[in-house]
Amino acid sequence: MSTAVGLDEPLADSAPLARALASTLCAGCAWYHGTWQYLRLLGLAADPARHRPFFAEALGSLARDGCHPAVLVTGTADYSMPAHVAAAYGQVAGALDLAVVDRCATPVVLSGWYAGLRAMPLHTFVSDVLDLARPASFDVVCTHSFLSQFPTPVRPALVARWRHLLRPGGTAVTTTRVSPPGTPGVARFTPAQADAFAERARAEAGRLAPRLDLEPDAVAERARRYAENIAVHTVTSADEVVRLLEDGGLRVEHLEVREVEGPATTGIWGPSTSQSARYAEVVARRA
Repeated sequence: MSTAVGLDEPLADSAPLARALASTLCAGCAWYHGTWQYLRLLGLAADPARHRPFFAEALGSLARDGCHPAVLVTGTADYSMPAHVAAAYGQVAGALDLAVVDRCATPVVLSGWYAGLRAMPLHTFVSDVLDLARPASFDVVCTHSFLSQFPTPVRPALVARWRHLLRPGGTAVTTTRVSPPGTPGVARFTPAQADAFAERARAEAGRLAPRLDLEPDAVAERARRYAENIAVHTVTSADEVVRLLEDGGLRVEHLEVREVEGPATTGIWGPSTSQSARYAEVVARRA
């Protein structure tokens, strides 16, 4: 299939849908999937859009060569990563056979909703990626900040699963935040940061009230629950990422560590917020 999709994410429309889906489909993660799109609307979330130039170039290059049509997004908070893939392939009129897997049905159904809006086929799997038993049939696996969802001892299993899902010569495209040395292995909001984050969400919701279906107080309460629950497993060096991928049979072909600017201030810093931070942007090929 050839797509002609631009990167248009209708967050004001899809945030209420995500909230409704999360209330019925999530198993203990509604605080995340039902809130994430509101945080993106408020400019408080560290989302894939911060890496749009990287994804556009890396995925666009794969689309142009005509040998990488089958793309699997492994893990997605909403439809943003599928949207970035579709936009990159659409810009060069590349053939695309897109799939998404997540262990929660909410982002999978939301991705299907987005695909329906764009009239593009999408294969969906509700499964932990570590349990996705399919033949090595994908040309690309693509993720955003997915390594940090796994404790360090489990990451080799993730890379092994990526390698299993990729055909020989297939490519992994991913980003991950690189935290300063000495950062705790599990990053969380402090109580003070959670309070400040909720208040910032309230203020931003007030500013954007015409675009939101929730009152600022309700948005602030959701932001507080998010901050109280979110935790990520830190990565503290690019070398760690390279060793992980290459020990797992993926040869790193591109690595750039760069500072990604963000509006979140020190007082509201916490996992997955839009603060300025260093990120590794990586392309690796199955050997």
